[in-house]
Amino acid sequence: MSKLDQMNKRVKERSENSKGKGVNKKAHNELFEENSRTKNTSVYGSVSETEDVNLSEVANNIAKKNKKKKVEKFEDKHSKQTYWIRHDVLKALNQIATNRGDKTKIVNQALIEYFINHQDDEE
Repeated sequence: MSKLDQMNKRVKERSENSKGKGVNKKAHNELFEENSRTKNTSVYGSVSETEDVNLSEVANNIAKKNKKKKVEKFEDKHSKQTYWIRHDVLKALNQIATNRGDKTKIVNQALIEYFINHQDDEE
């Protein structure tokens, strides 16, 4: 029975029982006491019609999935430092680093390789 049918039934009961002051409140409570719980009448048939579904939980789950992940900013992952570089090394770096971010990638990769190659030297 749909909510509209239930409400019409309660209105009819109320009109038949004019003495009952609590009928209106009773009808309201029966219709809306579960607040966000309802019978699923999905036309897709993925959930049976008699299965209770908590709409606020479903909405929260959908919102979590649709929530945009915070994109980490470049400044959050990198630090800016100033170093002295020989002129010939800088000239070579400028020649091969033609795209935006190439210098950062090259310097980071070179330092990582340096650390890996020299980790055994320190032990």
